[in-house]
Amino acid sequence: MARLPVDSGPSGSIVKVTSGQSMSLCRALLVGVAGTATLINEDGSTASNVPLQAGYNPLSVSRVTFGSCDDVWALY
Repeated sequence: MARLPVDSGPSGSIVKVTSGQSMSLCRALLVGVAGTATLINEDGSTASNVPLQAGYNPLSVSRVTFGSCDDVWALY
């Protein structure tokens, strides 16, 4: 699995995520309402019912389909 270089600096942009939309590979997800989601990783593999905490989730994904989470933002 390819990994993004670790970057300890702040994100360059933040974009509101719509459930199920394809997006550029993000650096992290910022979640307003904790819950679960189905995530598509960089290699195309799917992880279902992933628990996301409210706040910063350091996950690099290319698609998020909301389960019970809400108010999700991609950090680039």
